Amino acid sequence: MKVGDQRSLAALRETLLKAALDTSLWHGALETMAAATGSLRAQLLGVDARGEIAFNFMTGADETYASDFLAIAGHHDTLVNYRIAASAGIAPGTVLWEKHYDAVKSQLRDNAYVEASEKHHQPFGCQTALAVEDGAMVGLAVMHSRSDGRTTPAQRAYFASAASAAQSALRLQRSIEDRGTAIAQGALDLIEAPVLLMDGFGKVAGMTGAAEKFVVMHSAVQIRGRMLVAARMADTWTLHRKLRSVLDRQQLDTSMLLHSPNALPLLIKIQALPDTEMGFGFQPRALIALGAESSRTRKSGDFLREQYGLTTAESEVVALLAQGMRRADIAQRRSTSLGTVQQQIKTAFAKTGVSREAELLALIGALNN
Repeated sequence: MKVGDQRSLAALRETLLKAALDTSLWHGALETMAAATGSLRAQLLGVDARGEIAFNFMTGADETYASDFLAIAGHHDTLVNYRIAASAGIAPGTVLWEKHYDAVKSQLRDNAYVEASEKHHQPFGCQTALAVEDGAMVGLAVMHSRSDGRTTPAQRAYFASAASAAQSALRLQRSIEDRGTAIAQGALDLIEAPVLLMDGFGKVAGMTGAAEKFVVMHSAVQIRGRMLVAARMADTWTLHRKLRSVLDRQQLDTSMLLHSPNALPLLIKIQALPDTEMGFGFQPRALIALGAESSRTRKSGDFLREQYGLTTAESEVVALLAQGMRRADIAQRRSTSLGTVQQQIKTAFAKTGVSREAELLALIGALNN
């Protein structure tokens, strides 16, 4: 089986270190690693603490590759993905291969990942974690097809040496990206705004002094283990989903309200930051502005329709209610029945997650401040 010699390994190590300074070199380094280990493809992958992909650099994959694996329910689950199952509890730097995959396959919930691996000709290979921190992981792997066969000891030894160099490059690139975070935070401090910088793993990479004070004072949002969490679990899940949509560039900006049992709702805005080609995700990729918008920049009715799915009629009824108009008067003004107005208000309660009219009015009041 093909394996690179010491000269090619030395050249690959040098390329990996240079890639930390010139990120355009990472793809070529992965291609070299794949060829030198007789592999169909090589992969450099970042996964956040929730199992979501922060970045995925892959050689030799067609356009259906990512969609096929992402379509698998629980594709990052240890009961579905044998590569992730094999790495559970293993120290960074440990090389895992087919022996470890075979040991966990019998524990899988189904064969969806196994079948996808066969479809894309990568049932075999070896892997290692370059870094693990707060549940987030950066991993390196090479994949073998059935025609490539299982990895050999010589191929795994070459891979281990290359992985060590990649680990050094990762540390160097992270220090560079952390420096970029410090520069970005310094620039934001000048505007004295409550702003958080979020990295590609969905963690708080930095914050302005105003944001630090804001988080201490406002009960709707907290920072735990560098993760942004809301007072309500449902808001936390929505926040993480919206943040991931911006980090993955499904949208460039979005906003939402965070509720609190003893304060008015907090309006936040999530904004994408310019990306770095083949960045590892440690640098800021999104900005979260706390208390970012009000009726001065967006009408509350527009916000309610966009964020909560209220119909135009429902948002108009809520707006009239917020103006102090009685339900019977709203019905008369809109030339509809009182029952219809009451049902529209009840629907608005359900969509916005409140249970009383006072809470709904407080929500509108927060948007108008």
